[in-house]
Amino acid sequence: MKDEPPVPRLDSIIGFHPSIRFVVTAGRYGTILDAIKRRGVTSLEPSSEMRTVTERYAVLYGLTQSSNDYFGKPRAIIVRTDELVELLFPFADRMVIISAQPSFPLGKTGELEKMLQSLMKG
Repeated sequence: MKDEPPVPRLDSIIGFHPSIRFVVTAGRYGTILDAIKRRGVTSLEPSSEMRTVTERYAVLYGLTQSSNDYFGKPRAIIVRTDELVELLFPFADRMVIISAQPSFPLGKTGELEKMLQSLMKG
């Protein structure tokens, strides 16, 4: 079995904005590599479902691949629900899933993407 690449420091991502609740790094098929939550935050889904949720996001990312030739590679996928904003950032060997309160300013997505790119390099 091949070792997974090292996971970047997730605490700096939590500190990016006060509305960020959870940060998960997952492998290409939804395997959870690392996760961190903001102190005092409770998950909206049972912990037993966390893997299922990340696997569904991996499928969602996979569904976007068919349009890469036309639109380019996705840099971020945003899922907005009544309770959360989920931001998925795909990288070559993993994806970073950030769960935030609905108040997360979507205008900061590009800044967050740059921060993640920097973390993935180092």
